[in-house]
Amino acid sequence: MTWCFRSMLTEFGELAVRWTQDSLEVVVPCNTTATVHWRWKKHEVGGGCHHF
Repeated sequence: MTWCFRSMLTEFGELAVRWTQDSLEVVVPCNTTATVHWRWKKHEVGGGCHHF
């Protein structure tokens, strides 16, 4: 597998993840937080689009 995309509509807005072998893009709904585990590191992020 070389890529994957998944999104879902939550009660707070859209949550989405796009993964490739080299990068990760996460969209978190406004006024929420998420814990992202990427390449053996943990990232705490707020609402918005985040690139790793």
